[in-house]
Amino acid sequence: YRLLSRTVRSYGIVEPDETRLARLTLRFPGRVDELLVNAVGMDIKKGDPLARIYSREFLSASLEYVQALQAQRKAESDPQAGAETRQLAVSIAQSTRKRLALAGFTDEQLQALERGEKTNDHVTFYSPLAGIVLERNVLVGDILEEGMKLYTIADLSVLWVQMQVAEADVSAVKAGM
Repeated sequence: YRLLSRTVRSYGIVEPDETRLARLTLRFPGRVDELLVNAVGMDIKKGDPLARIYSREFLSASLEYVQALQAQRKAESDPQAGAETRQLAVSIAQSTRKRLALAGFTDEQLQALERGEKTNDHVTFYSPLAGIVLERNVLVGDILEEGMKLYTIADLSVLWVQMQVAEADVSAVKAGM
């Protein structure tokens, strides 16, 4: 007696795990002034700077947040300001901060503005995960529109294999083979 085995030959495509893939898109128009990661295949860590982009919208949003914070501090320190005025100032500052966070500002960038550091007309994009750069879609000097894809980054520690198996052979294929 012996175990019967069946060999199934097939082909497949190796691709990154979709849950470990990040596409960095621009959330406001601007111009690429510096590429800190300028080649496909570069190995990067989470939080590494990728590119510096000039944007008037970034500058105006930063200034708007700084002004909202100043108004909030003024309302809180003014003994004649009513509770409604203070609450309105806090609400405006919070909504401005949330809008900046949704536009891609990191917590560190927002905290720098809160500490009163100088506003900047450039934004630095940081890697959301550690991995390999699969795509770089920009060059220095490119004018960018909102929604443009800058980079695609993948953590290649886990890969998927998409196999093509003939219908007649499906019963011979098991998980983990």
